[in-house]
Amino acid sequence: MASSLSNAEPKLSVPLQSDQTHQAQRGAGVRLKLFVGQAAIGIGQIDLLDCIGRTGSLVLAATQMNMDETRAENLLALTSAGFSKPLVIPAGSDSNLLELTELGAALIHRYRKQDSYIQNSSADLKDWLTKQQASN
Repeated sequence: MASSLSNAEPKLSVPLQSDQTHQAQRGAGVRLKLFVGQAAIGIGQIDLLDCIGRTGSLVLAATQMNMDETRAENLLALTSAGFSKPLVIPAGSDSNLLELTELGAALIHRYRKQDSYIQNSSADLKDWLTKQQASN
């Protein structure tokens, strides 16, 4: 009985969309993603929290990150939903000003520390992936 498996390249049943094309052109790498409750936290959410901590404002953070304010609000809400305590709190009487809580600052620190470890220990994997990556 002949095997139906072959070494031929698989055909894509769905053409690549523009965002998938963009991803395919990116260099090979490894990314850290944390899962807490219903939240999936990646570098974008961490950068947003960090920018809020530096600017004291969700609006300013969104602007600096070239992000729509509504998207920034949604990302912050989704990220915060996974935790039992807030990541940011209002700063003073102005409801537009925010500050990181101890938990928010610890999350940023721990994420960046773990990501640095992963990036440093993944050099061989990234090199191998780069060699295996299809050229466009």
